[in-house]
Amino acid sequence: MTSPRKSALPHLFLSVVVFAGRWALVQTETQGSSVVVGNEFVKVARCPGQVLAAAHRYRTLGGRSVLDCVAQCRPESGCLSVVFDSSSHHCHLGAATVTLDCRNTEPAGLNVEYFEASKPCLKNGEAIGPDGVCSCDKGFRGNPCTPYIGDCEEGFEKGSFTSDGVYNIHPLNSELPFPVMCKDKPNNRRTYIMERKEGTEDFHRNFHSYRDGFGSIHLLATSKPYELRVSIQTKDGTNRFQQYEHFVVSNATSGYKLFFNYTVPDTLLGDCLTPLLGASFSTYDHDQDESVSINCAAKHQGGFWFRGDTCSTCNPTGPLTLPADGLRYGVDNEAFWTVNLGDLAPFRVTMFLVALYRTLGGRSVLDCVAQCRPDSGCLSVVFDSSSHHCNLGAATVTLDCRNTEPADLHMEQYETTIPCPTYGEALGPDGVCACDDGFRGVPCEPYIWDCTEGFERGDFTKDGVYDVCPLAADQPFSVYCKRLNHARTYVMVRTDDRQDFNKNFLEYTEGFGSLAGDHWLGLERVSRLRCASFF
Repeated sequence: MTSPRKSALPHLFLSVVVFAGRWALVQTETQGSSVVVGNEFVKVARCPGQVLAAAHRYRTLGGRSVLDCVAQCRPESGCLSVVFDSSSHHCHLGAATVTLDCRNTEPAGLNVEYFEASKPCLKNGEAIGPDGVCSCDKGFRGNPCTPYIGDCEEGFEKGSFTSDGVYNIHPLNSELPFPVMCKDKPNNRRTYIMERKEGTEDFHRNFHSYRDGFGSIHLLATSKPYELRVSIQTKDGTNRFQQYEHFVVSNATSGYKLFFNYTVPDTLLGDCLTPLLGASFSTYDHDQDESVSINCAAKHQGGFWFRGDTCSTCNPTGPLTLPADGLRYGVDNEAFWTVNLGDLAPFRVTMFLVALYRTLGGRSVLDCVAQCRPDSGCLSVVFDSSSHHCNLGAATVTLDCRNTEPADLHMEQYETTIPCPTYGEALGPDGVCACDDGFRGVPCEPYIWDCTEGFERGDFTKDGVYDVCPLAADQPFSVYCKRLNHARTYVMVRTDDRQDFNKNFLEYTEGFGSLAGDHWLGLERVSRLRCASFF
């Protein structure tokens, strides 16, 4: 065939191929010297004298030929078939195909023909189910098969979720969807697994009650990588966080064991879960705490991961006592997180998941690369050719391979060659960008220098304690931020005489007091700020 002449409009070509008892129409487009092969539409004869019933057609358009109908069906993701009436020149687009038992058909009129896409379900489900629509792989649905909304991040990103609230999600490893609380925050979309703020909900439940929820957490957390964030608010309104990367809960058979790869050190809340790695979940009626003398869940009146006679240094599911002075009563049966809170009582406890990165559909490595390339945070791709999944990575494999797991059959990994543009070219030992001073992330971006920048960028949303990292600082540190007529970064607050300011030079250098109350930030930190306020 000779090359077509250049034209502003695409050229349609018809290839007629004879199969055993059927015809196939293959539509192609030529744009310049490029040829794009479209869907193959087949004239089937499994229901002689019948065509797809009108109830399963969703649109009627004009068309002079079958090719016109195919051209109008092709760009619509839900179009699986075409009924062409050559006498009236109508194209009836179908949202299903004819079933094997012909029960969704009607008699074909004179000059009426039926064509269907030979592979209508595309990459995630090749077979047609008994109802004439796609029989999709797990985690996919529709005509053609497309991914379910796997978590809150995907829901907000796709525009399906528009505000904070309860939505149905369907992780890839789950057979059925289930509801979760979703919140859209400036830096992350949160999928909540626990929220306590009033103390009215009793968390001293039996194992059956927790199991129903943990089945969902297991399916969610094993569908793609997540970071667990624990947030506890005290009486003064200060929120303290602890983060656990690659959080996973095992299945019911193994006792819903707790696993994660890494926790962020030196946070305001502190790390309670590392001593509990690999621990099974316990309730008062299902004791799995490895202690022969104590039932930790009964002692602390809440289901949680406990271990040994000491149980745990935190009890987020224990009763919320909400004491008037904000201090714990010092009893076993109350909520606590003693690592950094000490005697401060929790007034609000939340646990939520933030996706470390995304899992998308893809027919080939090239599809995965095409989805990774425009995303500044994507450093690597793991392609699963059996499930047609692109797992986008926010890191690369470390030199000592400690951030890896065994590759399943048909899995391949690819990495970008220049992952840290502008402010850090080399990869650090942890497999992420080794950024210049004052920069972090993938790719390297500036830290938030002070409260002004935090409020301007939307990372800080209300008065409180936040981490900042001025360019002169090697590590971030916490400050109290307040937004009045302008954003303020506080280096000293005094409201009464309870905080002693008669300190030695070392204490003034390092700082003292509570950032949420009376305090001195510290000369070392003040020297690294570009601006400060005294009140």
